[in-house]
Amino acid sequence: MTNLQDNFERGILAMDQGDFDGALQLLQQVANPKDKYAAVQLRIGECLHQLGRKEEAKAPAQRAYELITAQPDCQNLQKLMGRCRLLFTSIGIEVDKQ
Repeated sequence: MTNLQDNFERGILAMDQGDFDGALQLLQQVANPKDKYAAVQLRIGECLHQLGRKEEAKAPAQRAYELITAQPDCQNLQKLMGRCRLLFTSIGIEVDKQ
């Protein structure tokens, strides 16, 4: 397992345990400058939301949505759409009705 995969999985575990600060630190280590991983961006947005940082959560949530909608035929990404829409609703972003 690579360091990135390990940090992602540890970040998810930290989220599951309610440690959103720790999860955010791990997930931010996984996020790359191109922000090409929808699951990472979505989880960062979820952590920020849980930490009460709604405004900061909007950028990663929107990036996750862009990545998901850019590949409509990718079933793994489409499984994230429900989580993404829920986060949008929670942080006050208008959800596209597609």
